[in-house]
Amino acid sequence: MQDKDWREYNIHGDDVQDAYFDLFASPKDKYQTLEWNFPNIMSTISLRGNAEDYTNSTGMTVWAGSQVLCDYLVTHPSLVKEKKVLELGAGMGLCGTLAHKLGASSVCLTDGDIEVLENLRYNAEHSVSVDSDTAVTCPQLIWGHDLDAFAKTHGKHDIVIAVDCAYITKCLTPMFDTVHELLDLSNGIFLFVMVESSQTSMEVILARAQACGLELCPKDSNEQGNDQVFVFRHQKRNLV
Repeated sequence: MQDKDWREYNIHGDDVQDAYFDLFASPKDKYQTLEWNFPNIMSTISLRGNAEDYTNSTGMTVWAGSQVLCDYLVTHPSLVKEKKVLELGAGMGLCGTLAHKLGASSVCLTDGDIEVLENLRYNAEHSVSVDSDTAVTCPQLIWGHDLDAFAKTHGKHDIVIAVDCAYITKCLTPMFDTVHELLDLSNGIFLFVMVESSQTSMEVILARAQACGLELCPKDSNEQGNDQVFVFRHQKRNLV
């Protein structure tokens, strides 16, 4: 499927850039290489992006929630080992790249923003282990759009992850609709992290997830949960 000329500011409902969002100005060549090392991961993860400059897009840097989820995955590697992993709003692709290093059977790194996607594909090409059997792909995915076609091409996924990308209320329903359609119905898990500031409260986020057919796993009975990583599954009535 051919990529659409879509930019992150289009989530606000306009085809032209809102003046408020000059953080989405024309891109400048300010790339730098950022590096991460994690316990039990032999190789350094090196990704191209920008550590501090958000003028091009929020997807050209790594937000605090990514470190939270990466630490979580390193602690719970069985969550992604030999699993099909889909990352929404992947940006530079840190979490999905780590899932690849932890032995995921396939990793689908996605973003909607066409310029972020170009950089994401560059990172995937330069970060995939040569001796790995893991398939890593980087298709465009605009939340709530063409989900049947996406599922037909890329299938359903065991694990879907999203980190610090639900920063405006308008994107919640498209995001959760996308998760609902692309997450494996029987055993799929959605890992959601929201550390950076958002327009809306976590209570609203949880209510919107429920309205879209997902339920939060109780933390007292699910050791996968912690204070910053929210674990969702399909609602039980959807499994009947």
